[in-house]
Amino acid sequence: MEDRALPVATGVITAILGLLAMVGWWVGASVLVQVRPEYAPTQFHAAVGLVMCGAALALYGLRRTVTASLLGMVAAAGGLAALAQYIFGVDLGLDQVLLRVSGVTPDASHAAHMGANTALEFVLFGLALLVAPIIPLAANVFGALVLAVAAIPLFGYFAGVREALAWGGSSEMGLLTALAFLILGGGLAASARTQELGQRSWRFAPEAIGAIVAAGVVLFWRTLDDGQSAQVRRALTGARAAIEREIEVELRALGRALQVVAAGPPNPREVWPEEVRLLRRSFPGTIALEWIDANLQLRGDTLPEAAPEAIPPPDAREREACEFARSSEKPVLAPAIRLETGDPAARMVAPRFVGGRLEGFVSAVVRLREFVDALLEGDAPDYAIELAVGDVAIYRRGDVSSAEFSSWQIEGMLRPPGTSEWSLIIGPSPELVAAVRDPLPEIVLVVGALFALLLSATLRLVRTSAQRSEELADEVDRRRQAEGGLRDLAASLEERVNERTEQLRGANAALNVQNALRQSVQTSLARSNEDLKRFAAFVSHELRQPLATMDIWARLLESGSEANVDEKGRRQVVKIRSAINRMTRLIDGELALAQLMQQDPTMERVEVAALITDVVSEMRAELDAVGGRVEVAELPVLRADPAQLRRVFRNLIENSLKYRRPDLAPVIRIEGEMRPCSADGGASECVIRVHDNGRGFAPGEAEDIFAMFQRGRNEHGPGSGVGLAVCRRIVERHGGSIWGEGRPGEGATFVMVFSPDHCLPAEAAE
Repeated sequence: MEDRALPVATGVITAILGLLAMVGWWVGASVLVQVRPEYAPTQFHAAVGLVMCGAALALYGLRRTVTASLLGMVAAAGGLAALAQYIFGVDLGLDQVLLRVSGVTPDASHAAHMGANTALEFVLFGLALLVAPIIPLAANVFGALVLAVAAIPLFGYFAGVREALAWGGSSEMGLLTALAFLILGGGLAASARTQELGQRSWRFAPEAIGAIVAAGVVLFWRTLDDGQSAQVRRALTGARAAIEREIEVELRALGRALQVVAAGPPNPREVWPEEVRLLRRSFPGTIALEWIDANLQLRGDTLPEAAPEAIPPPDAREREACEFARSSEKPVLAPAIRLETGDPAARMVAPRFVGGRLEGFVSAVVRLREFVDALLEGDAPDYAIELAVGDVAIYRRGDVSSAEFSSWQIEGMLRPPGTSEWSLIIGPSPELVAAVRDPLPEIVLVVGALFALLLSATLRLVRTSAQRSEELADEVDRRRQAEGGLRDLAASLEERVNERTEQLRGANAALNVQNALRQSVQTSLARSNEDLKRFAAFVSHELRQPLATMDIWARLLESGSEANVDEKGRRQVVKIRSAINRMTRLIDGELALAQLMQQDPTMERVEVAALITDVVSEMRAELDAVGGRVEVAELPVLRADPAQLRRVFRNLIENSLKYRRPDLAPVIRIEGEMRPCSADGGASECVIRVHDNGRGFAPGEAEDIFAMFQRGRNEHGPGSGVGLAVCRRIVERHGGSIWGEGRPGEGATFVMVFSPDHCLPAEAAE
């Protein structure tokens, strides 16, 4: 898929999703707006924005950057306006205007404003299209941001965490909206072209994108964790309110009971035993009833059978409570005291008025721990509770000071009738935390961190690959230019060769005419061949003699015996001698080829391995001079001309030595095998391979090097260009074929294949 196809496809998909939501509002199809009833709907203004953003991304993929930037700016402006309403607490009325213009009547499910996270997505996308034409990396960075912000509510839907759907108490992002932004962000993040990623992207772009995704993962993890904490706090808040309500109701009921006792017979002590029993049954923890006179003196009216504990007399704080009860004419709970047993207790005092005159107070002494424990006895042990009156701890269940759950503690104040305040601290029990908590936040954090790391590593590999591809493309261009120059040079040389070939053809034609005049029609074929041999020897001798003479005179000039030869002249003499030597080698090669073509091969059984061993022995001095070695593996037995076959292997070994690498000792390996000619078995052909570790050659030169007087395109050495041509002639005269496989800078392999007629089994007799 081309680099423009992905953003175009994702943009079109996003625009279609936005259009579906708009149609859903127009025709009243809730399934297109809300997907499922329990999910938040996609707001109409959000659907309009999705259509604009999808169209903008598609235009950006089609390189219509100006139009795409304008649409992105409109979307960003709408998002900024929605964010401003949340930040500054104002209502610009833009959402209502859009609804009226579009003819949509909002219902109870339509929020007044766009969600804060939805508005932020539009701002990020608009900024990306505005900056991306200048800084291509912006498409990657902002696309990753859009994708990360959209993933948070999407995971929230599947995990059932409502806190992940909205930010700061704003409207929730709809499921369709989150899915559209996920597609939009992915297309935007992948819209940068490979060339841009390799050439102009920020150096640390992969790490930056990975950090952005990691930040989104951490944000989502915190949202999930806060959601669990919010569930615990909601449970604690409800429990605290219930406990406060129960205690306050029970204390007020005790006060009303004391009021009934105080309004009884003139001498209340006569009925107190019965009242004590009733109070103990109704209010556990009540240990005594007392009579306090109008002067706030305890008259020793404590019933010892009802209250065996030693109860201290009223202190200054309790007298203050009595004064408050007299002024308010209501029961009052005095501050906590401690019995001699150390248990916390408190007096509830109710005034007794007769004829409008205060006669005294009826006091009920309540052991507070027993009183509270009876109230909370039926509660599930899901909470750790601590109650205190002033600095006196009156009740404790569980451990509210646990460091693990201290951040979840909730404190409250109870204000019973009287002069004291009760403080309540409530925290979760380990059982409650275990019931609410699940490993999802930790799993999201670990998996998200691994995803961010893998994403960063993948983008780094892509960026490195893009750079390497660019370097490789540059190298390919350079090589193409070099090959073009070589082809031009080869064409020029070929033109020269053709010209000289035409000259030689003319000369040969003249010679043929002369030979035809000199020879008789009745001359036998044998006489003709003999004449040709003598003529080749004559040409070789006659050409060698002037060349030898020229070489002698060149040597004299090179020695500087002539005073008038300067240094420049000597260098030119060296070039002349080099040309003479090359001409000599060409003559030798041509003579060898002529002799080869005139000789019929003498076929006999040849042990190829033994023949190569002899060749290596003959060339030992040449191999030792360059530190080379020849490795001979198992080889087949051939029916061939030993002399000509020996020449093939000698030429191939000499070729490997000539074109060796200067920094590496030459290693030549010769190996062979027998392989069937067809898939169903039958006759087998012989394959012999000669490997070396020399300079090698390009694959395009594999056929050229076997041409007469042809060497590698970039080779300038002592070779004459005849050796491989001779090898091919010999192998073909033995019913076989030979070709080369080269790797520049790694070596070359020459493969010879002989037909089954020339392959003999190893055990065959001569």
